[in-house]
Amino acid sequence: PGDAGMRVLTGLAAGSRCLARVAPSMAFGESGLPALGVPPGATLDYDVEVLKVVQLEDVSLDQSGGVMKKTLRQGEGYDRPTEGTEVTMKIEARDNHAGAVLLEERQVIFIVGSGEFCSAVEDTALTMARGEACEVQCSDPVACTDSQLGLKPCEGDVLVLSLEMVDFKALEIYSLEEVNIACHCSRVKEAGSRFFQQGAIRRALKRYQFVTATLAYLEHWKDSDAKAKALSMRTACHLNIAACWLKLERWEEAAHASSLALDEEPNNVKALFRAGKALSELGNFSDAEQRLRKVLELDKDNKEAARLLAKARQGLRSERKQSRAMFSRMARGIGEADREGEGSPPEAAADGGAEHAHASSRPGTAGKAAPGGAYSRHGASQAPGGGESAPAGGWGGTTALLAVSSLLVLGGATVLLSRLWRARTGGSTRYQWLS
Repeated sequence: PGDAGMRVLTGLAAGSRCLARVAPSMAFGESGLPALGVPPGATLDYDVEVLKVVQLEDVSLDQSGGVMKKTLRQGEGYDRPTEGTEVTMKIEARDNHAGAVLLEERQVIFIVGSGEFCSAVEDTALTMARGEACEVQCSDPVACTDSQLGLKPCEGDVLVLSLEMVDFKALEIYSLEEVNIACHCSRVKEAGSRFFQQGAIRRALKRYQFVTATLAYLEHWKDSDAKAKALSMRTACHLNIAACWLKLERWEEAAHASSLALDEEPNNVKALFRAGKALSELGNFSDAEQRLRKVLELDKDNKEAARLLAKARQGLRSERKQSRAMFSRMARGIGEADREGEGSPPEAAADGGAEHAHASSRPGTAGKAAPGGAYSRHGASQAPGGGESAPAGGWGGTTALLAVSSLLVLGGATVLLSRLWRARTGGSTRYQWLS
């Protein structure tokens, strides 16, 4: 429909009808479309009727578009299956290109999220309402490979799954007893661990995230045994989430998950190690070194931590070398500015500037630090608080250079660079250090 067509269709529901008049600039312009009999510069009238609206949703675990869901029939109500609950579905599969039927319609009953069927089936089921029908177009072979259903797509194949949610057992998880919530989460965590061992990292990650979200608020729990079990499970799942993100090389997410585990167990060796690895990959060598040193304090035989610590320290040395080079360049720039000022002739005093010139001629006064830490050159008068004031005749044609204060780490020492204010008036140069 193009840009104009999308503007017309936006907001229209199924059964809507409208007349759209499109200006030549939004249609076929001055050239027209002779093949269809549209003359140059024609204004077009469209009679638009919306027969059906089909909802498309990306249900792939990595949001890559590898598994796209098209809703064919809306379901009933707002309930959806929960991780670990039983569902009844009808499944059919065909090849998208050839149209060949790969799986005749079959009704199956399974625990969603258990791994009994492929991700394209189970993770789509979590989004469906009772009675809903949809088509799932799967271009990711990993997501739709299923030994139970006999689906073995090759790279480049696109499968279309026709799914219908016949029924499911609705579960209001927060209406359960605390001990039952913990038991349910334990089963979901075990499913996640099976996925992780199989290399299905994204499917494992989703199960662990379900557990941490379900057990996010435990302060109000009254059953102390169930609460202790839930706390331990939540920490373990934060650790497992960090491990999943490390496998996927998502360093920021891995560092965040590790920090959540450390909030609950500050001396957890796995959390410290995974945080150190993620931070090192992010280039945060200082924090990585702290975490890895703590690992070796708690587990001195951890060879992998020792290897990562050496890598982090090498990164720190490289950072310090770069900082020294930057400081050297800044110092040279300040020195050059100082030498430039040495060769400038004194400024001719005007009006009230005679007293200023006289002050600069006093023995031992030029170039001395004034009260307040300011540095005065050519006898400039000092402003209150140690600053330098302009001569009475004004500073016409003034140019200025301000070196921004910086904190540098040099060989383990922190150096503060003061800000240098350089003002030039004619041939005269004034400097003021603002510490």
